[in-house]
Amino acid sequence: RFITSGLWRYSRHPNYFGEILMWIGICTSCSSVFSGWAWLGWLSPAFTAFLLCCVSGVPMLEKAGEAKWGAEEEYQHYMKNTSCIVPFFPAPPLLSSDKS
Repeated sequence: RFITSGLWRYSRHPNYFGEILMWIGICTSCSSVFSGWAWLGWLSPAFTAFLLCCVSGVPMLEKAGEAKWGAEEEYQHYMKNTSCIVPFFPAPPLLSSDKS
């Protein structure tokens, strides 16, 4: 089954959000000593975010999830109503009257 509890209630990929925040935090803490070419260090969190959101993270997992649970109405509701990366207010539950 796909996860809809805990952090996954607020975001479909909270682990990727944490990974991106970690690299931004590391870069922020180091930026006080950046000078010249060292400012290119900001490319690391940007590249990590790009890879996770557009290349190897989210697209691959969501394609696999679509293949496995795509026909389920609960999964479609979860995908439509839950934030992809940044945690946000959770989706309302799928009521039995909403089911076809």
